Amino acid sequence: MRLFLSYSSRDFPLASAIVQGLDALGHSIWFAPEQIGASRCFATEISAAMKEAEVLLLLATRHSIGDTTHAGSAEVKTEIKMAREKNIPVVPLKVDASLDCGGAEGFDYLLKNFQWLNLEPMLAMEDHNAIAKLIDAALTTGVSADTQLFDQQLTEVEKLLRDKHWQKAKALLEALVMPAGLRQQQELLKLVALMQSRPIKSLSKQQADWLVGRLTALAQGEQASVALYMLALISQGFYQANAIADATPGVASLKQQAQPLGRLKAKYIKMTDAILADSTAFATNWRY
Repeated sequence: MRLFLSYSSRDFPLASAIVQGLDALGHSIWFAPEQIGASRCFATEISAAMKEAEVLLLLATRHSIGDTTHAGSAEVKTEIKMAREKNIPVVPLKVDASLDCGGAEGFDYLLKNFQWLNLEPMLAMEDHNAIAKLIDAALTTGVSADTQLFDQQLTEVEKLLRDKHWQKAKALLEALVMPAGLRQQQELLKLVALMQSRPIKSLSKQQADWLVGRLTALAQGEQASVALYMLALISQGFYQANAIADATPGVASLKQQAQPLGRLKAKYIKMTDAILADSTAFATNWRY
């Protein structure tokens, strides 16, 4: 398995021993001191290695993630963030009590949903082979990326949009860097915020056509049900209201496409219920 080892340089002896053990078990480990030459760009090498990694192993110590008296490593924090953004599973390796307190400020947020492997008993016996075998066994049984915090952030955006706080929702969405699996949902919510920001009838044709293009693309994926509904809102609220040639297939055709996808979730109706003057009647007709 292709692994990325994130650690503090102050823990180099232990990191090196773990790498040797995992290498003997057939794993390919990206290990900064071995992989980066003196004349090469550190950031570029890390970015390239992260693209290849299947799992990030985090050697969690007071030097790397900090604790109540240590700040931790900024580089390690960046590597954890990169892994989360790329949907790479993170496996913390517990070496001392730093994970018990969640690490230093900022690390607690990044790591609170991860289950760690406890290396302390084997370290007390200086049994590095046992450590490598423990990590290998965990990797063999399978690890998955944590998306809970990202889900929570999108849930907060959805609440803001239900309450019509589109400015705050837009600002939060622009600040978020989502893993690939959540980017379509993020884009959809950006479009909801945009449609809340101004009366739909007053859009320019260029703006409306752009929205249609983005929603049509989303209608091919996981957000199809909501995207089709939003296309229908634009069809009626802009093209029909302004007597302009419709760039969508039309409300009836869009509704027909949406029917096999199941009932539209109420939260999306709530987010878009101010877009049309008769949004309640429109939503009722759409759902029944």
